[in-house]
Amino acid sequence: MKYLSRVAHQLQPDFRSHYGYTPMLLETFVEQDHFSGGCYRAANWIPMEATSGRGRNDRSSLSERKRHGTPVPIKQIWLYPLRRDVRKRLCAPQFVFPAASSGIRA
Repeated sequence: MKYLSRVAHQLQPDFRSHYGYTPMLLETFVEQDHFSGGCYRAANWIPMEATSGRGRNDRSSLSERKRHGTPVPIKQIWLYPLRRDVRKRLCAPQFVFPAASSGIRA
């Protein structure tokens, strides 16, 4: 648990110095068949829904995956917010369409 906390705190300045901005949250995936994610739960990570068993490069349809089996194990997604206002910032509109202010609808 201490290690996860240390990594989360050290990652922010390291990321900022290397990439020029600070991440707002961390994300990890835990294979449900093999691990419970107990260390993440103990470190106050937030469990989200599980993946659908598709890899990032999987372009096959659902029917193909059912025929050939799930190619990638199903994983639990865990999030750790690095800011208190992360939800507000992620849900805020990033861009206001200029025509909206003039009364013209897009």
